[in-house]
Amino acid sequence: MRSGLKWTAALLATLTLSTTALTPVTANASRYHSGMPKKFWGHWRNKSERMRIRKNGYDSALRVATGWVFVYGKPRVKALGHNKYRVRIFTYKANRWTTHSFTYISKNKIKWLGETLKRY
Repeated sequence: MRSGLKWTAALLATLTLSTTALTPVTANASRYHSGMPKKFWGHWRNKSERMRIRKNGYDSALRVATGWVFVYGKPRVKALGHNKYRVRIFTYKANRWTTHSFTYISKNKIKWLGETLKRY
């Protein structure tokens, strides 16, 4: 009788594992979503650059330049991992789509294109 119970348990385990392996994945976290994540909203700067980030876009400028480089529209954001994001947005100055990477370090510090920016 014990061998019959073992076969039943093995059959049940096989059926359970086979159905979980074949179920389709409906959520895909690697897709682009619209809007900048809220943790990036605000004003950021370092010694050579400054940046304003809002839900619907961001502006960046060099310290010596007059005016802002206008990157505005509907940003498409893809989460790459823990606090890392790739942003695809239309740049009006260059009249083309551009892709930048953002990393959230802390409440007052982010990384953008390899440079650390602090909140001001």
